[in-house]
Amino acid sequence: MSNTPKSALIVAGIGCFFNILRFAVDIVTVASRNEEEKAESDDNSSAVSSTFGVSTRSNKLKKKKKEEEAKAVRSSTLLENIALVDETQGAADDGEDELVRTKGEILLSSISVLIHIGFFAYFLAMTILNAKDSIKTESISNAVYSGIPLGSVTISMFFGSFLAIYDFQRQRFGTFQRIAYFFSSCITMLGCIFLIALPRATATNDPTVVDYITLTCMIVYFLLAVVEAKFFTYPHVKKELANKKAHLGKALFVILKPYFWPDATATSALLNRTRAILTWVCVGASKACSLASPIFLGRASTALAIFDYKECARNAVIYGVIQFC
Repeated sequence: MSNTPKSALIVAGIGCFFNILRFAVDIVTVASRNEEEKAESDDNSSAVSSTFGVSTRSNKLKKKKKEEEAKAVRSSTLLENIALVDETQGAADDGEDELVRTKGEILLSSISVLIHIGFFAYFLAMTILNAKDSIKTESISNAVYSGIPLGSVTISMFFGSFLAIYDFQRQRFGTFQRIAYFFSSCITMLGCIFLIALPRATATNDPTVVDYITLTCMIVYFLLAVVEAKFFTYPHVKKELANKKAHLGKALFVILKPYFWPDATATSALLNRTRAILTWVCVGASKACSLASPIFLGRASTALAIFDYKECARNAVIYGVIQFC
């Protein structure tokens, strides 16, 4: 039977979630870039073909003109097409300004790949050994950090290893990737520290050598995340893309502003703004009540189990009130 409290299982799952989220966002980013490049190439080819089509139709309508003028028209159109292709090619070349990493950054990427693969192999082996009933080693079978959290960390390390290899040059290692990377390693490490350091009523034995090795690995992984987030320079962002995102953010803010802070009316804006603020206060309070109501239901059930009817009735009433708020 597992010696690990349920809280540690939840914390390990949350840490794993952030690394899976990193992986999902990276895949979406790569797919979006491929789609944008494909759309740009399609637009360029359609622009060139449409120019040729216009020139062809104009030549058919101008059959009665002199052949010299037709040749001049065709030659000028061809030159315009070549110029258009050169401009789009130059724009594409300018957009492909990939970030060149230094030797130190490349070395850090190599170390990160080795650490990720090593930790993945360790946690996978510990998960398998902990799950086997035939293992008689007390340091493994009696480990406080048991099979389920070890499995969560193994999955997290798998996706982390994939990202470390797939984005070796850290071309997509932006703000979100750094934040998710930090939270994944920090939450997992803190969960293991609290599990080993704090007294536990559910534990039947003390931490073993395997638990301390696991904790050491998590601390190293957290330090690696901090070093990578601080050491790697941010990838380049196209100016057009940055301006587009800024314009989209500004437009979204303009659209949503009346729902949070309405403009002044003919009389006064105080009443409308008060209504808008109170609306969101009620929404937040409703969500808080929805999250807190199961707590009182659990207290009512516990009180009923020990025949404390007064406490049970009080918690049941509180649960009924906040459940329908």
